Amino acid sequence: MSLNSQHCTACSSKDGKPPPLSKNEIEAIISDSTLCPSWTVDEDQGRIRRKFVAKNFKAAIKWINQVADIAEDEGHHPDLHVTDYRVVEIVIQTQSIQALTKNDFILAAKTDQVRVDYSPKWLRENAHVKAGIIHNS
Repeated sequence: MSLNSQHCTACSSKDGKPPPLSKNEIEAIISDSTLCPSWTVDEDQGRIRRKFVAKNFKAAIKWINQVADIAEDEGHHPDLHVTDYRVVEIVIQTQSIQALTKNDFILAAKTDQVRVDYSPKWLRENAHVKAGIIHNS
């Protein structure tokens, strides 16, 4: 089952016990999943992150608001940042255990489905990015 079709399990603050992932489990999820390759793993800090440049401030905030809705639905909340009025960064970790769990990758996969109005220049320079790109057939 794909990550974006799964749901986050309750964390310890909600009487759940999501187990931390091992380095091998993290590598397996990344290699087997459809996560955008722009995600980076910060194993020392137990988190994943993705950064991009939106077309403008309004596009950045629109994306953040849509991600906020997903986070609320999943009960798993990332850190979201906008700097320089359109540079967006999302940082995900299971804060209750300060480590990566499957929940983090489920949320990442779901945010990858949210349409992004990227800066055209940034997208040209980052052609490997596939998150949030809607292809019209």
